[in-house]
Amino acid sequence: GWNHGISMARARRITGPYELDPQGSVLTARDDKQIELQKAGHGELVETPAGEWYLAHLASRPLGPHRQCVLGRETCLQRVGWSADGWLRLEGGGTRPQVEVAGPRGGTAQPWPVAAARDEFDRPKLDARWATLRGPADAGWLSLRARPGWLRLRGRESVHSLHDQSLVAQRLTAFTAVAETCLEFQPTDYTQSAGLICWYDTRMHYYLRVTHDAARGRVLGVALTDDGRYDELPGALDVNRWRRFFLRARIDGRRLQFSASPDRRRWRAVGPVLDASKLSDDYGQGLHFTGAFVGLCAQDLGGRRARADFDFFQLTAR
Repeated sequence: GWNHGISMARARRITGPYELDPQGSVLTARDDKQIELQKAGHGELVETPAGEWYLAHLASRPLGPHRQCVLGRETCLQRVGWSADGWLRLEGGGTRPQVEVAGPRGGTAQPWPVAAARDEFDRPKLDARWATLRGPADAGWLSLRARPGWLRLRGRESVHSLHDQSLVAQRLTAFTAVAETCLEFQPTDYTQSAGLICWYDTRMHYYLRVTHDAARGRVLGVALTDDGRYDELPGALDVNRWRRFFLRARIDGRRLQFSASPDRRRWRAVGPVLDASKLSDDYGQGLHFTGAFVGLCAQDLGGRRARADFDFFQLTAR
């Protein structure tokens, strides 16, 4: 929350008595709404082999005039030390979290492997970046073997369900990003849908999906739920002649634009520009702290578990 922070107390024995830090806070952003790292707190100390001290903590980066934290809780690192009288202090002084700090002075760098932006679904298991909703992936609704090189989802309950959803997603890690996938799907009823979803939770998401209309056949359009209010936006495309559906979501700060193509060459915008900042910890009702996700899902409310096959998923941060 906005009043988050880290304070310190010390004692010679674990049972006390404890002495409170005269500074009040070791780390907090509650007294300055202008700095980049807000909601700073929830810290853990680590000492390097060379005897240097760092404080790992959570924070959020607000976006726009409403200060909405689309990226949720992010992990940050501050360099700290001990004062002459034994209190923990930020190396740069004060209590405000810094965006950039010095790295360890000794030792060998151990860079984290850079993950590929594109998942071709050619492994026997989902990559660890993928998250599922409420339960682990199992063969009853997800398969990487039924069609090698493709992710197959079996449609289950609606995107508003609190129980069994066929949804996999990756966390959004940048304010500017492009997500893309290729879908093969043959819905035969309006209760069947599949596509690309920009997700916060069951009460807030934007969904570019293929479904079936009794009068038009297969259609591709945008459905959304805005703080619990469901809507289907006008302008859905007739896609009966499309063999594949290339789907794209382009996020640029507060702007989200969906588009689609039958061949990945001729792209058409689908729906209006949407407000991506609503996919945030600070919009709508309820307790929020996860940040936004982008992913793939399928529904079949008739219980027939219609299959939706995805050739790849690519999420590129910019």
